[in-house]
Amino acid sequence: MSRATEQDIAACLRHSTTSLVKRYAHLSPSHLKRVVEKVARFEEIVTLKTENPVPTEIKLEIEPVVDQGQVT
Repeated sequence: MSRATEQDIAACLRHSTTSLVKRYAHLSPSHLKRVVEKVARFEEIVTLKTENPVPTEIKLEIEPVVDQGQVT
């Protein structure tokens, strides 16, 4: 398969689902190898992100705004 997704191919062929595309798509070994490599890289990225998590809480120090024009 080229870089087109199953949804892209189904849409071009005017299929309502991707089931026919899946039935007749014969994936080449080189394509499958690229997919496996992408998944492996994704797992590495996820692992790196979980080892060095970004802080989820950000504390903001906000001072109240006082209207200088009003006198009570």
